[in-house]
Formats: sequence, C-alpha cells, structure tokens
Amino acid sequence: MAGKKTGHTILFIFTGHIFRSMTAEFALRAVLGPGSGQNVGSAGLATPLHGILPFVETYLTAKGVDISAHTPTQLTRPILDNATLAVAMSTDHQARIAQDFQRRLPLFSEVAYATTEPLRDVDEMVPDW
Repeated sequence: MAGKKTGHTILFIFTGHIFRSMTAEFALRAVLGPGSGQNVGSAGLATPLHGILPFVETYLTAKGVDISAHTPTQLTRPILDNATLAVAMSTDHQARIAQDFQRRLPLFSEVAYATTEPLRDVDEMVPDW
C-alpha cells in the first residue's frame, strides 16, 4: 500500500492482487486526486500464479495509470486492521476473509452499486480467455 496519509484507508481485496483489486485501487486514487488525504490500497488473498496480464496493463496504461511500480501484496491482519473501509471484490473473497480473519466485509458491488451481485471473473468477461 502507498505511504500513510492523514485520512481514512480504503482497501480493496481480491485473489492475487494483480487485476480487480489493483484496478479498483488505481481507479479510486485517480478519482480522488492527489490532495484527497485518503489512503487507498489493495491486497490479495493468495500469491499470484502469474504477473499482471498484458491486456490489464494495456488497459490501465491507456487510462493514464502507471502500474510499473506495482508489487502484489498479500493480505495480513495488520493491513486489514489498518483499513477504515475494507472491501471484498467478490463473494468467495468475502467468505474467505470471514473464515481467515473473522471479519464480514462489504462487497465491491454493495459499496459501488448498492447491489449484492458478485463481480464476474475474467473468464466470464473476456472472450477466448
């Protein structure tokens, strides 16, 4: 996660911290802007099996996001405890966090869209995955 700022910490959590949680982190940082005082981060529940996929990097680069310094971070209790708002990206992550950390987190869809519909995975969104 980025260096500590004066405001709240918003944390997005997904599997390997190389796609959805990372994208949500960078997107929210861009919307908030550098002077927001908000600390936005993301973490994964597991060690990623591969690096950031080329289409993710291409998409984010086209949006003006530099991910060259991104390093996948695995979720730990201190990272979770430091978050003012921690958000699970999907229902399986929500269940795993409840089991491993005894915390019930809201889903991304609940926070962003006021619905409990889980986000679809890459293989459901990208043709010929």
